[in-house]
Amino acid sequence: MSNVSRRELFKGITVFTIAVGVAGGSLIAVSNSIAPQGSGVGGQLMAIAPSDGWILTDDERAMLAALEARQPDYVDEAVFEVHKDTDYYGGDLAAFRARGVGDCATACETDPNCSQYTYARVDHEVKAKRKMCWLKTSDVKETRKSAGYWSGRKKALSQPPVG
Repeated sequence: MSNVSRRELFKGITVFTIAVGVAGGSLIAVSNSIAPQGSGVGGQLMAIAPSDGWILTDDERAMLAALEARQPDYVDEAVFEVHKDTDYYGGDLAAFRARGVGDCATACETDPNCSQYTYARVDHEVKAKRKMCWLKTSDVKETRKSAGYWSGRKKALSQPPVG
């Protein structure tokens, strides 16, 4: 992984942490949304074996630990406007199977290209879609009411902080 910035590396590790909970194994599926420009991934998924060679600062370790401690169904409503029984259609950035809607929201929160997500709950009528997460760009074609989905949209960054 030549020419990968520390920020890109940390972002990848954060997504890896989420994927480890999903994959539960020694290989992790990673979408091209975290692959550096020119890595040759070309939209394909790749498998990366974890390594003991990562060097993180204390701040990065603390941030990673905070993300790992979140429950799979926790969504930070200070970050996301959540819509139950809603599907954001189109604008797919990445898709993966998640432990819960919280893992989906966390993945979107850590990806600067993601502005919204859609998660198919375990009660979704299509069994193959259950527990799937789709990270979305701002190019969502439509928002439609649909049972079995939860979607969230990042709140506007221009809003003043609450406090």
